[in-house]
Amino acid sequence: MLKVKNWWKPFIASGVGLLVFTYLYYSESNVWPSLREELELFGFCLLTANISFVCIHLMGKKLNHRFPWGNHLTSRLLLGLFSDLMISFFWIVVILLCYEIMVKSHFNINEFIIIYQQAATKLLVVSLLIFFMYEILSLSLYSYQQYAEGQIESVKLKRQQLELQIEVLKSQLSPHYLFNCLNTISSLVDKDADLAEEFIRRLSYTYQYILETNQKGLVKLSDEMEFLKSYNFLLKVRYANSIDLTIDLSENAINSHIPPLSIQMLMENAVKHNEISERQPLNFKVYSTQDSIVVSNNRNANQPKTDSIQIGLKNIQNRYAFYSKKAVKIIQGESFEVSLPIINEPQIQEAVN
Repeated sequence: MLKVKNWWKPFIASGVGLLVFTYLYYSESNVWPSLREELELFGFCLLTANISFVCIHLMGKKLNHRFPWGNHLTSRLLLGLFSDLMISFFWIVVILLCYEIMVKSHFNINEFIIIYQQAATKLLVVSLLIFFMYEILSLSLYSYQQYAEGQIESVKLKRQQLELQIEVLKSQLSPHYLFNCLNTISSLVDKDADLAEEFIRRLSYTYQYILETNQKGLVKLSDEMEFLKSYNFLLKVRYANSIDLTIDLSENAINSHIPPLSIQMLMENAVKHNEISERQPLNFKVYSTQDSIVVSNNRNANQPKTDSIQIGLKNIQNRYAFYSKKAVKIIQGESFEVSLPIINEPQIQEAVN
């Protein structure tokens, strides 16, 4: 059935039907049809046009589903033209037969064929032109709809990505993190002024990096590693060198890209969920395989479980989904490992397009 928003389409179908009828009538009799004298024929013409349009419209939907324009352009066009002609001619013949039987006192099939044979030939040519224009219009509307849907989806994805990045920014600029850093600086000022100065410099760099990358979807892994080293320095000072960071990345990996702060979030989660002491140090490793960047840490779990690790992992997984078809893998055993797919330039271009 036609939707309410398509109320205008029956008027278009009726108008086209009347124009075709007028053309055929004039070409056969050389006079214009009179509405008063040919009222029944006009009525049957409108009925034919609207029934044909409804059937063609429904068949077009099925063809769009089975043979989308984007994947089957030629097949969809030819099938559309063929089905349009078959449907319209079927209903024209059926309704003309009804007209002949109901309006005229006698009916002869041979006379029926002779009378309408020439008109049918003209109708075939006119119908081909009309239905070709109809299918081209359908293609244009379909293309516009696909483009509009693509634009809307792109805006939605960008909004989702921005929301995820804002979540990361909020977590990294938390008052709790800053409070811990200030306490560390306060304790260092009298003990080791040079170390306090270096701590402040590294802290300033981490905040600068966080603010500079909060609007970026991806950053170079080499830049992320420099940031991670500074973040690790802050942790080593706070935990008295009970944290160790090992980095072993191939040239292919170091030149790849990564959602900003992804590895730092994993390191932060490891700190939150593990005991860190001289007796139980936290060993954090970042290394590459052929197609992944693996981030792992040993497990010294003795802290209460929280949902923060799941929230952080979900954030990373969602951000990676924008740029890679490969999923972020999580392996839990003696160590906690997260495998991040390597994102190279071709994947970025594909995601953007």
